[in-house]
Amino acid sequence: MADIPDVMLKDLEKDGWPSVKYEGNFGNENTLKELARNLRNSIAHFNIRFLAPCGKITGVEVWNMNRGAVTWKATIPIEDLETIVKRFCDLVTEANPVVSSPPIA
Repeated sequence: MADIPDVMLKDLEKDGWPSVKYEGNFGNENTLKELARNLRNSIAHFNIRFLAPCGKITGVEVWNMNRGAVTWKATIPIEDLETIVKRFCDLVTEANPVVSSPPIA
């Protein structure tokens, strides 16, 4: 997570990034790093539901839990998720143009 730019989400939204829609009183992150952490945790712990009302995936619902209670929840249209992932990759690549691999022993 150290290589993820700590840029404000409101600044990214001004630059054309989609706004994530939170459910309930969740969604307290202000930076891209915080959003990436929440998305990573929800996917790593299999807290993801694919939304496909007509047989085609139109979005995802993702959430995090702590001791049985939901602590973060968002619904993201598939087009917005694609845009977030593409722009995230571009931003990380720009911030870290050369990544060296550890030597193979």
